[in-house]
Amino acid sequence: MIKHFNSYQAAEIMNVNVSTIKRWTDAKKLDCTQTAGGHRKFTLYHINEFLKRSKKKHQINIYKISDSLNEILCSHIESLDYNQLRIYFFDILLKGETSRITSILEALYLKSIPLHEIYDNLVNPTLSKIGISWYNGEITIASEHLASNTLNKAINNLNYLIINEKNESPVIVLLFGVKNNNHSLPLQMTEQIFLTYGHKVINCSANTPVFSLKELIETRNPNIILISATYIKDEDETLSEIKELKKLNKKIRAKLFIAGASDKLNSNKTLSNFTIIKSMKEVNKLAKDS
Repeated sequence: MIKHFNSYQAAEIMNVNVSTIKRWTDAKKLDCTQTAGGHRKFTLYHINEFLKRSKKKHQINIYKISDSLNEILCSHIESLDYNQLRIYFFDILLKGETSRITSILEALYLKSIPLHEIYDNLVNPTLSKIGISWYNGEITIASEHLASNTLNKAINNLNYLIINEKNESPVIVLLFGVKNNNHSLPLQMTEQIFLTYGHKVINCSANTPVFSLKELIETRNPNIILISATYIKDEDETLSEIKELKKLNKKIRAKLFIAGASDKLNSNKTLSNFTIIKSMKEVNKLAKDS
C-alpha cells in the first residue's frame, strides 16, 4: 500500500520548513495530490522525483519515512553498513515483516543508492544465506517460503517509487526462467531494473518451457531475451531448451542473455550466442545501454 504524507510530514522527511514545501508545490517543483478539502498529500514517489530533478543535494531524514525503521537500522542505512544490514534483513524476512523490508528498500533508494547496488549488496546475499540455511536444516521450508514471499511483496511495493512511466522506450525485453527453475525473484528484480529505464518488459516468470513462448516471440518480437538459470535440475534438458530458443530466435534476431547459470553451463558451446550476466550491476548496464 502506498504511504501518503501531509505537508508537515513531507517537510520532516526533507529537512525543510513547511513553508518551503508550500513554495515548491506552488512553483510546480514538487508534485502532490490534493484532497477534496484542498490538503496536499505527498508520496515517496513525489519526493524522489523532486530529488532527482533538483540541482541542490538535499539531506533526507530517513527516520521519518516509516515508524518501522528504528534508530539502529537507520544508522546502518545512513552509513551503508551492508554487513549489519544483511543481518537485520535476514531476521526481518524470516519474521515475514513486509512493511519493514519495504521501508528499508525505500530508504536506501531515497538515499540515491542505485537499485542494482541494493540488490547485489543486500538482497541477493541475503537470499543466498536463506537458501544455504534451508539446505543445512537451520530453517524450515515454511520459513524459506515465508521469507521469499515477503521479499516478493516488498519488491512489488517498491514499484510505485521507481518505475519510469514517462520514458517510453521502444525496447521490448522478454524474461523467463528455464524449465524446472522455480526461482522467480531474480526475474522480478531484473524486470524492475529494466522498467526504471522505461523499457517494455514481458516477464513470463520461472519454470517456463521454451515451446510455450513460440507465439509470444513471433508476435511481440522482443529485442532482448534474458533467461534466468539460477537453478538447473537437468543440464541436458536445459541445453535442449536453449537450442530450441535459438531456433525460434533466428527470425527475430533478439540479443540473447543468460543469468545465474553455473560456470560449467556458461562454458558450453551451445551458449556461444549468449552474453553471460553475473550481477544486477551488469543487468543495469544492459538496460542503460539498450
